[in-house]
Amino acid sequence: MKHPVHRWISLLLTVALLAVPCSFFILPSAAAAATMTISPNQSIQQAMDQLASQGGGTLYLNPGTYTVGYGVKVCNNCTLQGVSATNRPIVKLASGKDEPVITTATVPFTNVGVRHVIVDGGLAATEQNYPEYFHKGSDEYNQRISSGAESKAALDARIEAARINVVGIDFSDRHAGVMSSGATIENARVQNSAMGVIIGRTHQVTIKDSQVTNNGGINKYFHGLYLSIVDHVLVEGLDASNNKTGMGLKVTDFYDTNNEASIIIRNSKFNNNYDRGMTVYHMQNLVVNNNEAKDNGKSGINLINCKNGSLTNNTALNNPLVVNVSYDIWLNTTTNFTISGNVFGSKRGF
Repeated sequence: MKHPVHRWISLLLTVALLAVPCSFFILPSAAAAATMTISPNQSIQQAMDQLASQGGGTLYLNPGTYTVGYGVKVCNNCTLQGVSATNRPIVKLASGKDEPVITTATVPFTNVGVRHVIVDGGLAATEQNYPEYFHKGSDEYNQRISSGAESKAALDARIEAARINVVGIDFSDRHAGVMSSGATIENARVQNSAMGVIIGRTHQVTIKDSQVTNNGGINKYFHGLYLSIVDHVLVEGLDASNNKTGMGLKVTDFYDTNNEASIIIRNSKFNNNYDRGMTVYHMQNLVVNNNEAKDNGKSGINLINCKNGSLTNNTALNNPLVVNVSYDIWLNTTTNFTISGNVFGSKRGF
């Protein structure tokens, strides 16, 4: 049994400890992500590799133009970010190069991002409007060869000379059976590329407050923003307009399994694109809300074989009405959708 004096000492010590501010006790915490800051006269890739060697983090770019003679490879758990959200740095592909401006260091990848950056492919207008038969393997390609209009060798040589591999941001994964996780593009502008942005085979995709404009490569096939086999996607505050070939936004599952889910497209603009404003194929749990699609070459908003979702408060006007080809809003084999509050001139499927 404790002596009474000992009990009083224990009590006083307890009260004193309770009175000490919490900040007095230094508890272990997770290490902060690394950061680096560079200027236009420094190598983005060298800095990115150094950041990756520290476990990842954010590579900040001071304002200015970074002309790169290579595709910048964003490493896992790394973000390429402008120091200023308003005076955004420009990452521009050097003249004559034919590769993505920004891509990933590994396949599959994990948690890569681009923020507060202008990405410029450097293509001239004459390099952004190739005919459909420049797309190898397409019906148009095979038809041109089989018709005798051009030999395969001659056509392939012309395609090889074209800068059609200039993708502004290429976060795609072409390896069947594997999926990447985590791709973020925020407050970025992607321009003057054959294809603006490609993200493929990826979970957790976020694209916010960005512009994908003035891109173009091969008519019909090259788009402003192309999302393929993706799920848990948020597209918000996007302006995918004035793209010279293809659609402003195309979202698709090539394999028609409807496994891809949770796609939100809202508060965005898809205007004056060569083909459709926006098209979504084979997706479920799709929300299309408060978007604008005007003055496109074909349909403004086109949903094909989608299940379970909502189409609300969108405006689609001045898109051509061509029976069985183009409408302001066209729902094709799309089921179990809540539809309300949309403004349009022509429609089909609801």
